Amino acid sequence: MDRDHPSQSQTQEDNPKGTAEALTTTSAPASETAALATDSTSGQPAGPARPRRPQRSARVEGSVDISELKAEPKDEPTPVVNQDKCIPDGSVASHPKTSRPGAVKPSGEGTGPTAKAGPKGPGHHPVRAVSVPHPPASRPEASHLNPHAQRAFSVAGTADTQTQIVEDFRLHIITWNVGSATPPDDITSLLGLNVGDGNTDMYIIGLQEVNSMINKRLKDVLFTDQWSEVCMERLSPFGYVLVTSQRMQGLLLLVFAKYFHLPFLRGVQTETTRTGLGGYWGNKGGVSARMSAFGHTICFLNCHLPAHMENSEQRMEDFESILQQQQFEGQAAIGVLDHDVVFWFGDLNFRIDDLDMQVVKSAIDNNKFSMLLEKDQLNMAKDSETVLEGFQEGPLKFPPTYKFDVGTDTYDTSGKKRKPAWTDRILWRLRATATAGAAVSAGKRGSISGLTSGTKVTQHYYRSHMEYTVSDHKPVSSIFTLQV
Repeated sequence: MDRDHPSQSQTQEDNPKGTAEALTTTSAPASETAALATDSTSGQPAGPARPRRPQRSARVEGSVDISELKAEPKDEPTPVVNQDKCIPDGSVASHPKTSRPGAVKPSGEGTGPTAKAGPKGPGHHPVRAVSVPHPPASRPEASHLNPHAQRAFSVAGTADTQTQIVEDFRLHIITWNVGSATPPDDITSLLGLNVGDGNTDMYIIGLQEVNSMINKRLKDVLFTDQWSEVCMERLSPFGYVLVTSQRMQGLLLLVFAKYFHLPFLRGVQTETTRTGLGGYWGNKGGVSARMSAFGHTICFLNCHLPAHMENSEQRMEDFESILQQQQFEGQAAIGVLDHDVVFWFGDLNFRIDDLDMQVVKSAIDNNKFSMLLEKDQLNMAKDSETVLEGFQEGPLKFPPTYKFDVGTDTYDTSGKKRKPAWTDRILWRLRATATAGAAVSAGKRGSISGLTSGTKVTQHYYRSHMEYTVSDHKPVSSIFTLQV
């Protein structure tokens, strides 16, 4: 349910940012001390207008090589991890491209100082923390560690050995426009906990249209909002802790991780950008969180873009505005696209052009999604919008996730009769080298390798969750493996 104009019941005050960056260190032999890499790039937005790209670049799929390493226990003094030591990035070259003023592109190459950790601006009100188990004072025997803890210890090494270690970091991303609804009684299946998904290292949950009425927001100032509360209650028994959260009116971004990964998550920061009412209102816009995970820079961007069929161009302009305005702190400014990996998700509100309601519903009933995807506004925009270059999306094998009658699995039967559409999406983008860029320009598909920090990403699934009916949108989730 989209609300393009603010009501008097909404507040104009955004929730300040908040982060919880882990500063603990892991006990390990001196020969295995890790100096984690942090940001080394900077981004500077260009001029005002957006360039068009004459031809769509083929998408490039990532791959991952996984090998499990076990730590050897030794009785040696505990070294201190040097948090300020940086590992120089490899050179990054991108294929030349004709551009118009206003295109947002990554600007950084080479190395740079470590980005300053912590939130930008006033501190976010503290979300009620779960109990965090503390790592042992001395290194335990490897046989007593669970597989993830062993991996966390084994990744710690010297700057030379760190680039040689091949590991995987599992991300579970969820986006859901909750339509001001209260959380359902059970979100177990949404989190994948019903299938014993204990292998997830980090949850990233992006919500839109969280109830932002004034009386509700006043309660949220004093207490944790209901959605954050229910997520913490479900995840904390499995060893997840809240790394950071950011709220802007109805937009909410939550990042949870296994507690033993905290020493390897650095430079956590959040940002917000309002685009509603020309940038004065936060009912639309984007909230983001960035960090360095095991030396790889990652940015998570949760957006709620303008609604309605005719506003496709406005959606692209708002997305560019978000990219231009979001600059993270550091001695060199870092933009969203300057990260090794960017995950972009939310209620992006792109619709299906040209086809009428009956044709769309018939195609859905007969599972003929391909004809609908040809008219999907986001897919068509990839052919012409330079700002979308490099963004990838998995195959949409699930029905459109909007618009449903609340409490049912029936598409809109109200007087408005909104056409079904894939408004809720999850995309990702890798910062490619010249080799990867050449493969894209040549129209080749394959693995991206040789990235700035050796980052590789694999998507394992991309699905909707039709069982949830509290909103007129269905939630969408995806699991990725990030090689670290």
